[in-house]
Amino acid sequence: INIFQRFNYEKNNKLCFQYGVKLLHDVKQGGQKWYNYKIQPEDQNAYGINITNKRVEVLSKHGFILPRRATSIGLQVSGIYHSQDNVMGKNKFQAEEKYIYANLIYNTYLFNNEHKIDIGSSFVLSNLYEDIKIKGLDTLWRHINQVPGIFAQYTFDYHKVFSVILGYRTDFSTLYDLWIHTPRLHVRYEINEKNVVRLSAGKGTRFSNPIAENTNYLVSSREWKLTTFDFTENAWNYGISFTTKIKISNDKHFQVTADVYRTDFT
Repeated sequence: INIFQRFNYEKNNKLCFQYGVKLLHDVKQGGQKWYNYKIQPEDQNAYGINITNKRVEVLSKHGFILPRRATSIGLQVSGIYHSQDNVMGKNKFQAEEKYIYANLIYNTYLFNNEHKIDIGSSFVLSNLYEDIKIKGLDTLWRHINQVPGIFAQYTFDYHKVFSVILGYRTDFSTLYDLWIHTPRLHVRYEINEKNVVRLSAGKGTRFSNPIAENTNYLVSSREWKLTTFDFTENAWNYGISFTTKIKISNDKHFQVTADVYRTDFT
């Protein structure tokens, strides 16, 4: 079962609200014909797979157009409840997460429309419970991570020919007692109507959940070994791309893009 319902409300091009609800209930079963799903896997010799996902998500977006020209405030708030129950052979993995996300952003211009800024703040709360009984690992985990953050972005756009986006954000993870700094830079230059070159560089950080993200390996009898409990991942990414348009007819073009990107994990 997968249901999604969204509601929109707009008033005089000054207010815009969106609300949505997502519901998911998904059951997947497989294995040998004589596998009995009503009996614990350790009490039978047959091999079976039983995966159950339940998810409820509530989301909202609020937009306010302010009196100053090209100026607005946006607020996004969402909440998620997700539970997962996996039985794959003798391996068992149960997880439950309660997740809250909020993002406030203010958008305006400096001097004229060529110079724009976005500033804001965000907050993430992740309450994750995992019951793991797999080969090589039998444990209970509860991770509560609160991540407040602030960010700013400056955009310079010269007649759609040359543009620069410079952004920076800072977050703090209470779980890892860690400050996270993520800068980014994007440059676009339109050489002419047919050719465009782009440059980009930036840093990214995320918090991984190694078991939940690799449940496909639970189907095997491999032994799991965790060499670290620091699940933060950091990477620098930078590259260049070139795009050209080749005219086929008066109203049709063929686009060719060549790019080179590199990612360094730290």
